[in-house]
Amino acid sequence: MEKRRGRSRRRRVAAGVVLSVTAAGSMVAVGPSTAAAQRPAAAIVTVAAKPADSATLLKGLVFGVGPVAQKHPDLALTSVPATPENVAAIDRLLADGEKVDPGFVDRFATAMRSGDHVEIQLGLEDVGDVIARVVETEARAQMADGTGSGQCAAVMLAVTIQTAVNITTAIAVLVINWISVINIQYMMLAPPVGSSAVRTLSAEKWVDAVARTL
Repeated sequence: MEKRRGRSRRRRVAAGVVLSVTAAGSMVAVGPSTAAAQRPAAAIVTVAAKPADSATLLKGLVFGVGPVAQKHPDLALTSVPATPENVAAIDRLLADGEKVDPGFVDRFATAMRSGDHVEIQLGLEDVGDVIARVVETEARAQMADGTGSGQCAAVMLAVTIQTAVNITTAIAVLVINWISVINIQYMMLAPPVGSSAVRTLSAEKWVDAVARTL
């Protein structure tokens, strides 16, 4: 009798060990999934688009060339064919502007991104003033040498700008229009067909659009 009780006890103990091992095995099997469920979800990293550099922003808004103009065509004040010659001419114009007034390109970009209507308007006037000073300086130097003597003042200005600053006709005409916009009294020329066009969007609407967009 005693032997039977011993065997029965051993069987119960063995069964208990098996159940314990089985339970432990189940825990091991389930463990990773439970742990995985408790882990925080991997963070989704979003990389913000790098803003355009100052010169690219200026070229896009003022001259209508480059990625900024492509992304925000309604904000481009002018539309100049993006030929290699025109792009190079604009680059030279901005480089000369930096010589006349160092930092004007960055000032323009800061103003455009300020969201402040007054700052945007002043930034626009500032860049126009610098461009006008570059053109006026070069044009005066050429006129002092007698270049364009006897021609219509507006035509002479276009020729001297194109010659002195080494810019194409499209850019020369654009600059003349630009100078007129900022109230420097030079005669305007109508943009030649297919060269450049000045947008008619009012300054107030443009400033508001820039403030809301950039």
